[in-house]
Amino acid sequence: MSDPADRGRPSSRTRREAARETLGQSKRAPFLQALADPKWHLGLPAFIVAAAIVSTMVLWGQARPEVVPGRIAHQTVTVPEAITFVDEAESQRLIENELAILDRPMLPDTAWLTRLKEDLVAVGSAIRSNQTSPPETEPSPLSRISESTWNRQINRLVDEYLLEIPLVDNNLDEEASQRGRLLVRLGSGRVVRPTTVIRIDQSPKASDLANAILRAGLPDEAVEPLAREILGPNAQPTIRLDRDRRAQLELQTRGQTAQVVEQYEAGQILWRAGQRVPAEQLDDAKKIYAETARYGWAEFVTAFLLCLLVMAPLGGFAASNHPRLARHAIRLATFLSLCIGLLAIPFLLGERLPAARDAAVIAIAAFGTISVSLAYDRLLGGIAGGTLGVLGALVAPAPIMLAPGVVAGAAVMAARLGNFEDRATILSAAGRSAMVFALGAAVAEWMSLPGGTEGLFGQGAARAFAAWLTTLLVGFLAMGLLPTMEQWFDRVTGMTLAELRDPRHPLLQELAARAPGTYDHSLQVASLVEAGVSAIGGDAALAYVGALYHDIGKMRKPEYFVENQSGENPHDELRPNISYLIIAGHVKDGLEMAAASGLPKSLREFISSHHGTQVVRWFYVKARDAATEDDEVEEASFRYPGPRPRSKEAAVLMLADACESASRAAGELPSGKIESIVRDLSRERLLDGQFDECKLTLRELHEIEDAIIGRLRSIRHQRLAYPDDVDEAPAPDSGA
Repeated sequence: MSDPADRGRPSSRTRREAARETLGQSKRAPFLQALADPKWHLGLPAFIVAAAIVSTMVLWGQARPEVVPGRIAHQTVTVPEAITFVDEAESQRLIENELAILDRPMLPDTAWLTRLKEDLVAVGSAIRSNQTSPPETEPSPLSRISESTWNRQINRLVDEYLLEIPLVDNNLDEEASQRGRLLVRLGSGRVVRPTTVIRIDQSPKASDLANAILRAGLPDEAVEPLAREILGPNAQPTIRLDRDRRAQLELQTRGQTAQVVEQYEAGQILWRAGQRVPAEQLDDAKKIYAETARYGWAEFVTAFLLCLLVMAPLGGFAASNHPRLARHAIRLATFLSLCIGLLAIPFLLGERLPAARDAAVIAIAAFGTISVSLAYDRLLGGIAGGTLGVLGALVAPAPIMLAPGVVAGAAVMAARLGNFEDRATILSAAGRSAMVFALGAAVAEWMSLPGGTEGLFGQGAARAFAAWLTTLLVGFLAMGLLPTMEQWFDRVTGMTLAELRDPRHPLLQELAARAPGTYDHSLQVASLVEAGVSAIGGDAALAYVGALYHDIGKMRKPEYFVENQSGENPHDELRPNISYLIIAGHVKDGLEMAAASGLPKSLREFISSHHGTQVVRWFYVKARDAATEDDEVEEASFRYPGPRPRSKEAAVLMLADACESASRAAGELPSGKIESIVRDLSRERLLDGQFDECKLTLRELHEIEDAIIGRLRSIRHQRLAYPDDVDEAPAPDSGA
C-alpha cells in the first residue's frame, strides 16, 4: 500500500512527462524540433562526412606551391622555418656519375673461349694439310710450325691476348665501357685493364687483332685466316660482366658517395611576386612545402570549419528546397559523389598537370552547374557551381581571386538554364558564362600580380582564353552526356519531352494504329491534364507527355476497352472477375511496354498510378449483383493494384482521365452537367484517399477542377444545328 504522505505527489513518470512538456516550451524547442526533422537524420551526417573529405583535400592541396612553372608568381614566398633536407635528385645524379666511371669487373667467357680454341686449332690443321708444295721449293712459315707449337700459341692467343684486347658488343653497355675501366680477371688470377676493345658488330681495326695474333708468336700468314675465324658470323664476346662483383662495387660506391644537402633559413625568400620561377626552384619549394606542412588536429579543424562555411549555403538550400534529396540515400550519395568527384579533378591536376588546374576549377564549376540544374533546379545548380568553384580554388590550389569570377560565371550559366528545351539552351548558357569566366580569370590574374610586371597583360589574356575555351568545351561535353545524365538522375528534360510528344514517335504511332479510340482518349486527357497542372504551377510539359502514354497498355487487348469497341462487347461473355483482371492488367502491360521502349522512369509513374487503388466499379457491381446470398464479394478484390499518385501531376492525370471518360459516356452535356461531373469525381477520389500521398491541398484541387471544367466546356461545347431544308437545297449537277 502506498504511504498516505506520498498521495498527491507526482510520480516519476508524471515528472518526466512534465519535463518533456517544459522542454518543448523552452527556447530550445525550435532547434530541437528542427533536428527532429527526418531530413537531418541522413543528410546532416552525410554532409559532415563530405565536408571532412573536402577539408582533407584542402589540407593536402595547400601543401603545394600555387605557382606554375614558367608563369609569373602571384606572391612572394618565404621559407616558414629553418629546414635542411637531402636533395634526392642531385644526390642521385651524383651517384650516377660515380657509377658511370666505376670499374667494370669482367670474367672470361670460358665456354665460348674453349670453343674458339677448338676452331682455331682446326684452322691450323687445315692449313698444314693444304701445304703440298714441291720439294725443291722452300716451305712456308705456317708449314714449319708443328702441331704442338701451333696449339700452344693458340692457347696463348685466346687465354691472354684476346682478353687484353677483348671482343665486345652492344650488350656490354658501350657508353659505360668507354667511360668506365674494364677489369678482366684471367684464369691465372692476374687482372688486366684493356685499353682497347674490338667491337664484333662493327668493322674492327685490323691492327688491333693483328697485333694480338703476332704477339702470340704466330707468323704474318696466320693473321688473315685466324682473323676471319675469330670475327666470323658466329663471333661472340670473349668477356662477360661479373655481376656479383659489380653489385658489390655499386653498393660500396652508393654508401661512400656523400648526399647533396640543401639548407634554408627561416624567412629566406624563395621567389618574389612578379618573378618567373624556374623549374629547379619550384622543385625545392615543393620539398619545403611538403616538409613544413602541418596535418595536426588544429589544422584539420580550421580547414573543416572553412569548408563548412563554404558548403553551408549549398547544404541549407538543398535541405530546405529539396527535402527528398536529404532523405533519399541513393540520391544523396549520388549528389555528394558528384561534388567530391568533380573536386578531385583540380586536386589531381594540381600535382600532375599544374598548368591546367585553373581551367579545371572553371570546368568543374560549369559542369556542376549544368548537371545539378538538370537533376534538380537551376537555383540549386548555380549554388552548387559556385561552391565547387570556391572549393576547387582551395584544393588546386589556384589564386583565391579566381573565386568571385567563378561564382559569377556559375550564376550567369544557371540563370540561362531552364527546362533544357533544346540543345541550344546548353550552348547558349555556356557561351554567355564563358565570357564571364574569361573576364573573371583575367581580372583575377591582373589583380594577383604586382603592377608593372613584365608580361602581365599577356598572362591575363592567356588565362582568359583558356577559361573561355574550357567553358565552351564543357558545354559541348554536357550536351553529349545529356541522355546519360537524364538516366543517371532520373530526370526528363524539355528536349526529351519534345521528342516523346511528337506524334511520329513509334509508340504513339503503334497506339494510334492498334487502339485508335484509346489514342484519341489520350489526346483529350493530355489537354485536360495540361490545363489542370498549369493552374497549380506544376510541370505541365511532363504531365502532358505522361498523359499521352498512360494507357499504352491497352494496345495488347484493345477490343476489351469501350473506346475501341464498335458494337460488340467481349465482356458480355466473361465473368466479372475475369473482366476485372483484363481491365486492371492494362496497367502492368503498360509498364512492361514502357520499360521495353525505354521510357524514362518519371513517365512510368503516370502509367502505374493513373488509376491508383480505385475500384473497378462496373465489374464489382456486376459481380455483387450476380452473387448468391452465401457468396460475399469483397471490394478489395476489384481494386487496381496501385500505387496511389505520389506527385501532383499524377493526381491531376487520375482526375482528368475519369472526367474525360465520364463526359464521353454522357453524350451531350450542358455546361452545368460538366461541372457536376468534375466536382463529383473529384470528391469521390478525395474521400477514397487517392490523393493522400501527393500533398495536394484542397485549394489546389479546386483550382484543378476549375481548369478541367473550362477545358472540357471548350471540348464538349454544343454546336449550332444547320437547317435541313430539302426543298431549298440546290440540285446536284448532272455533269458532275
